[in-house]
Amino acid sequence: MTTCTTTRFRFSFSLFVGFVLIPFVSSFSLASDLEDSITTIRLQSTVRIAADDTELTISDFARVQGPQASDIEALAFDPQKDIQQGIWINIDAKMIRERLTASPHIRVGSVIVKGAKTIAATRLSDPNTTINHSPTTNYPNSPTDGPLLRSYLEQWVYSQPWLKSTKDSTRIRFDDTERVQGILNTPMNNRTVVFNENGRSKKVSCEILILENEQIILETTVRFYVEVLRDVRITSEQIRRGEVIDESRTVVETRWLSPMSAIADATGSLGLSCKKTIDPGSMLTSAMLEEPIIIRRGQFITARSFHGSASVTMSVRAMDDGRLGELIQLESRDRKQHFTAKVAAPGQVIILPNHLKTE
Repeated sequence: MTTCTTTRFRFSFSLFVGFVLIPFVSSFSLASDLEDSITTIRLQSTVRIAADDTELTISDFARVQGPQASDIEALAFDPQKDIQQGIWINIDAKMIRERLTASPHIRVGSVIVKGAKTIAATRLSDPNTTINHSPTTNYPNSPTDGPLLRSYLEQWVYSQPWLKSTKDSTRIRFDDTERVQGILNTPMNNRTVVFNENGRSKKVSCEILILENEQIILETTVRFYVEVLRDVRITSEQIRRGEVIDESRTVVETRWLSPMSAIADATGSLGLSCKKTIDPGSMLTSAMLEEPIIIRRGQFITARSFHGSASVTMSVRAMDDGRLGELIQLESRDRKQHFTAKVAAPGQVIILPNHLKTE
């Protein structure tokens, strides 16, 4: 009797283990197969094309790994710019992605593109030319006077679309270390510099490439702070969730902030509703605010429907709360007709075409 009970227990346990292991192994196998099916394209930040290379392909601008690597590397690529000897041009990385999409033989859904957003490219003067890399810890000097790298880098910052500011209302702060100051004081007479942004958070991270006579004399990365003057709205007393921002409980101040700060517009924030309770002294950000509810569920409101030059106005009941621009559900007073409408103003909506339902 005892032997029979033990045998049944072992048999049940084996079944239990089997049911547990089979899904686990299947999931692991599926994840492994999925990873093996991905092709990764890593775009290079700088490219030097051989003088005799006239048929450009993706392989000239990127490193490709994965099951589609050979097909992608062989794709012809036209940068739509003349790459000349000794002259550096910028190629938008979006063109690479567009070329992949245009190819009917590439499974774009299984391709991941990484790396530089802008590719700096030039052509070598001789097929046998070799590029000499100077150690990145050496900062090349020049016997001639002229502009320094610092001024070029500052001008590059002022030209960035994310800055949304002017030179007078922008300040750039570099680390006061020997390394950074040595890089910034690099003379630039008869030299070419290529900047490539590779990150932006509290600091901006910028790759710097300096060339002289088709030789790289400095290749490094510098991180620095960028701040701009912004008008911000500050709360002078507590504003509770759902209450509206107004001038009586807020003040406007001018502060130095990162251009990446998601602050609320000092003027546009007036009239918006608080998503949560905001304490005194808080700077308003976009995440704190939303459009106020201007139509309440159960409220009788005015609905308009337009048909060409004709319009119909009726009184309806709101089935949802609504903010400006949102779609809400409505019903007629006799509850036989239902509509979908867009909130147009406090107590007013526009019925969308083909959104009338009759019971």
